[in-house]
Amino acid sequence: MRQQLATVGIGLRVRLMDPAAFVQAVFTQRDFDLALISYCNGIDPEIGVRRMYHSSAIGNVPFSNAAAFRDA
Repeated sequence: MRQQLATVGIGLRVRLMDPAAFVQAVFTQRDFDLALISYCNGIDPEIGVRRMYHSSAIGNVPFSNAAAFRDA
């Protein structure tokens, strides 16, 4: 990923983190520019997609709307 982004002029610093530190940085402190997260949503999009993108999922709950995405 670092090499691919470098080809378009974007520098990337990779920080490998243990799960507890990752949850704290991404979901509590929102201290990130880019976070790579793998979600398993199953067959019902209501279960997974809602928690990732719906504004009601913004908060300090791990593996919810990490980017604090809100559609006006």
